[in-house]
Amino acid sequence: MNKHKLSSNPAPEHPKDGEAEGVRLQLILARSGLASRRAAADMILSGRVTVNGRPAKVPGQRVVPGADIIELDGNPVSGSPIEKLTIAYNKPRGQICSRNATRKKSYTHVYETSELIYDHLPKEFQHLQTAGRLDKDSEGLIILTNDGELAQQLTHPRFEHRKEYEVAVRGHVDPETLKRLGRPIVINGRKTQPADIRLAPRKQSGQTVMRVALHEGRNRQIRRIFAREKIRILRLKRVRIGAFSLPRLEPGSYKELTAKEINALTDAPAESLSSDKGRKTRTKGKHGMDSGRYPELRTQRENTLPSRNKPQG
Repeated sequence: MNKHKLSSNPAPEHPKDGEAEGVRLQLILARSGLASRRAAADMILSGRVTVNGRPAKVPGQRVVPGADIIELDGNPVSGSPIEKLTIAYNKPRGQICSRNATRKKSYTHVYETSELIYDHLPKEFQHLQTAGRLDKDSEGLIILTNDGELAQQLTHPRFEHRKEYEVAVRGHVDPETLKRLGRPIVINGRKTQPADIRLAPRKQSGQTVMRVALHEGRNRQIRRIFAREKIRILRLKRVRIGAFSLPRLEPGSYKELTAKEINALTDAPAESLSSDKGRKTRTKGKHGMDSGRYPELRTQRENTLPSRNKPQG
């Protein structure tokens, strides 16, 4: 059973102007805060969504909010937009970005091997979706939101929103190796865009610390880049998305974002790596958010939550 907070069965209402001819089912699910458009399409194709009691066939199926009865896993879905909520979470190493714990079997029992980021969020944030993930051994900035459109913007490769990471490795990395690290690699039969890599200002004894910027973020892309050069990563931390940098939060802590901070997620950063010169970058306003959708008067919250099992690293 899906754990999302779904609205109660809505009373029939007249469709709004412009919706009489129908709205794409995929969009209805996204604006209800249940998933990004891409995830909503997967829900529909997997048979989890019904319209008037019949399984939906395609994400683009037209429905009329207030007239058609839409259900996800047997629970009614309202077509009305909900209040948007977005938070930044400082993920510690050792946590996984999932709702289901990874489990392993032994000969005598089944036991949990990982703690979840949702274990460290209050009840009112449990319905939020991650807009992009980090693997278990990585740390840093995670965005969680119920805004399907924002999640789509941050995760779909075609928007090319810049994500920046701090990577620490043992020993010295010479200029030639640094240059090779930035070259494209092939993941699942498709070549990646070049990575933008430079030495970081921060120094660490016996280590080389680098800043790595990606514009698409394929599965374990940074780890694959360094593995190609047979370089073992000691620490990988996401520090920025767009023009929004990881706030000063303790690991396992979160902060509710203001409209200005949310818009920064889809802005081009003021400073970019040297190899970014000449690249076309999308500028402010791409996400199209305003104070009507994200009131500036919303109170910012910063909350430090205790970690039950402090991860190593």
